Amino acid sequence: MEGLDEIKDLVFHYARGIWKFRWIGLTITWIALIVGILYVDQIESQYEAVTKVYIDSSSILKPLLEGLAVEPDVDAAVRLMARQLLSRPNIERLIRLLDMDLDVNDSLQMERMINDLRGRIDIWAPKRGSTYTISFSDTDRDKAKRVVQTLLDIFVEDTLGKTVIESDTAIEFLDEQIEKYDGLLQEAEERRETFKRKNIGLMPKDGANYYDKLRESKLKLEQAKLLLAESQNRHKQVNLKITELIAGNEGQEVRVQTSLDKRIEIQEERVDELLLLYTDEHPDVINARLIFESLKARRLDQQQEEQDNGVSTIGNNPVYQELQVLLAETEGDISSFSTRVAAMEKKQDELQRLVDIVPKIETELKRLNRDYEVHRKNYNELVARREKAKISEDVESGGDQIKFRIIEPPYVPSTSSYPNRPLFDLGALAAALGIGYGISLLIALFRPVFYSQKDIRNTFSTPILGSIRKFDTPDVLSKRKRNLALFSLCNTLLLCLAGYLVHLHSKDVVILSRIKDLVF
Repeated sequence: MEGLDEIKDLVFHYARGIWKFRWIGLTITWIALIVGILYVDQIESQYEAVTKVYIDSSSILKPLLEGLAVEPDVDAAVRLMARQLLSRPNIERLIRLLDMDLDVNDSLQMERMINDLRGRIDIWAPKRGSTYTISFSDTDRDKAKRVVQTLLDIFVEDTLGKTVIESDTAIEFLDEQIEKYDGLLQEAEERRETFKRKNIGLMPKDGANYYDKLRESKLKLEQAKLLLAESQNRHKQVNLKITELIAGNEGQEVRVQTSLDKRIEIQEERVDELLLLYTDEHPDVINARLIFESLKARRLDQQQEEQDNGVSTIGNNPVYQELQVLLAETEGDISSFSTRVAAMEKKQDELQRLVDIVPKIETELKRLNRDYEVHRKNYNELVARREKAKISEDVESGGDQIKFRIIEPPYVPSTSSYPNRPLFDLGALAAALGIGYGISLLIALFRPVFYSQKDIRNTFSTPILGSIRKFDTPDVLSKRKRNLALFSLCNTLLLCLAGYLVHLHSKDVVILSRIKDLVF
């Protein structure tokens, strides 16, 4: 409670000091208020022009052209153009369009004008919206409106034109790359064809490389040698059977009846049929001719034996005749397999001779084919992308990608946006009261007065013997009341004047201009 009492006493002490020098404070307050109001009245009015535009990037063609055309990021392009609207080239373009550079004499003035305009232009858009707000403040209402209208025109033109320019640039780049890869592809084709002509006969066929052919040749040669060995062994066994049969039938006299004539006719027809299908060098043709010649030779031998001996004891034996047929077939197989083995050995020797050449040729051919396929793949991809770019350009040039809807055309309100004179007037009133009565308090502090024994006791250590109370006469009380009424009236007039000025400024009335109009 003592602390509160001390604060209360201190407040009353300061209030008495202000009251003592109230007329000085009131005079300073009036002067400060008039100066503040005049300063607020002299501030140039700023008019803010505002426009709002909605950008619609949705299109019905998007789902229809999915995969056929490149879908541009329209929202990102619009945001970029909005940021670039405050770039130096666009500000200079704005100045030229509005003829604001007529009074510019040097680059320094131009730089100041650019910085001034850039500081007064505001472009705002929500993070997840497509509504853009463009505003500009100036002392001239018409100029502010023209600036906003020009900025809106620049924004729309640049946004619509940029996507088309980017598409043209992309198509030109793709055309250059296609022409480049077309030349590389032709060069790769020529290198590959030249290499094939130079190494004709040594190229791998049907995807088989040299080592596969070498392995296959060895396997076929081994199979042919095995068949030849089997035929030779069978021929040996047939000869042995014939020898045994002849030895077992010695002394028998039977008239010889040959059956080779019919077989010779059949074999001759078979040779003719094979010649219709194959050449003379074919193994089957060679084998058939050998059998044919062998039968003819045997027939001659038999005829000679008939002429020499007249009869034979074994010629009519069916077993003997079958063995003779089997012997002839075996001899034909031996001849055919011998020819096949010789041809395969020749081919095997040729492959062995090329063991150090063909693998290098195959490796080089793979490298040429790889280079060719890389160039061909890139060429085809570039052609496909160019077609997509052309379709995208057609879609963009159709104007369906971006739609501008002016929500609010450029508009300038009749009242100024700056300064907020009513608010500034209230601030001037508060500042005037603070300055006037603050000076009263300072004077009181520099010229102290004791209003009670407590004040003296807190200041001096001299003991106080007593005090005399002041009694005001009726004249003094009447004078005090008149002073209080006059002081209240002056403060009331101060507040009324401030309220009236606030009212005028809220109507956007410039007081000095109104006074000049009334006087002059």
